[in-house]
Amino acid sequence: MILAHICFEVLPENRELFIRTANDVTRKSETEEGCLVYRYMADLEDENRFYITELWSSKETLDAHLAQPHTKSTMETLGPISKPAAMQIFGGEMEALELPF
Repeated sequence: MILAHICFEVLPENRELFIRTANDVTRKSETEEGCLVYRYMADLEDENRFYITELWSSKETLDAHLAQPHTKSTMETLGPISKPAAMQIFGGEMEALELPF
């Protein structure tokens, strides 16, 4: 599995465009083969900071996602209006754990 967690800093005047674009790519990406989690989240302290968490079943499914037209279009739209502030990518075997609550 591949887990990606990325933090974006968005220019204030482009916040709404970022949100619309993130919503669109999320709807499309969630239906892709191998996509287990695909979520954008807003920071609670900085309204212009967003996070994306992605979990893919394999590097091959992540690579297929990155080659999709909607993913390329998203990167073209978000590139000029935001910048990745931090990025963490993890790979390896993972399993879902049951929590006691």
